[in-house]
Amino acid sequence: MSQSDNRELLSDVGRICFKCFLMTMGVLLVWFAAFTQAGDWAWEFQSQWFNELSKPEFIQINFYGMTFLKLCAFLFFLFPCLAIKWQLKRNQPVNSA
Repeated sequence: MSQSDNRELLSDVGRICFKCFLMTMGVLLVWFAAFTQAGDWAWEFQSQWFNELSKPEFIQINFYGMTFLKLCAFLFFLFPCLAIKWQLKRNQPVNSA
């Protein structure tokens, strides 16, 4: 694999990581919107299966889930994307005129 092939591969991986980050943030936005708009209905629906689940516990579980998803998005998608972009920019050949 040549140097240009490696750069192209890293560039593609960086773009894929960024798109995955955007999709994860979209899922998080939909989750938050659904939770704020239909939280009572969702709690009533879930409490049919989990009789011991109180409303504060349901809210806490949802916020922990959203926090976990956001941390994973940053850790596994955004930070690698930024590192790849930084490395590609750092190793870019200088054109001297």
